[in-house]
Amino acid sequence: MDPALSAVSGAGFTAEGIVKHGDAAEILDRIAKEHKAEQIIIGRVGAKGLKERLFGGVSGRLVATSSVPVTIIP
Repeated sequence: MDPALSAVSGAGFTAEGIVKHGDAAEILDRIAKEHKAEQIIIGRVGAKGLKERLFGGVSGRLVATSSVPVTIIP
């Protein structure tokens, strides 16, 4: 994570690295609440297997349950 944070900082942005384990959609929403985020922006890349077909992908679950607006970048 350090190289990515250094690159972002070098470009003049402020970033924080956070590592969590668990359901990604729940974690992203919790972090957004904790940091008083106005929006979540995520990429739509993930596994396309049976699990996603049955339970939905992270982006779909996040859009359905998030406490803030979610933008999905294809």
